[in-house]
Amino acid sequence: MNGARQLATLGGLGNSYPILIVARASFAVSHPQQLEAFNRAMEQALVFLRQHSGEAYQIVASTLNLPQDVIASAMQRHHHATRRLISRGWCRFAQG
Repeated sequence: MNGARQLATLGGLGNSYPILIVARASFAVSHPQQLEAFNRAMEQALVFLRQHSGEAYQIVASTLNLPQDVIASAMQRHHHATRRLISRGWCRFAQG
């Protein structure tokens, strides 16, 4: 957004505050292929971010209408990773 500025950051403090993506157990049980496809897409996005960081910063900057250097600075302070917490075994457990 034009005129936006960073007021504070938690980056660089040695913290790790995860972003969680959740689904209802009933959805997870009924749609395992969609969850697997989502996991693959997230992993592919991380590979793209690591291999093409400049292009990734430009995409985010353009999408958010912010300067690319601001986006690069913000994104470089974070560790990007995924961890699969949903498995077929979990879905069976969630079912009952």
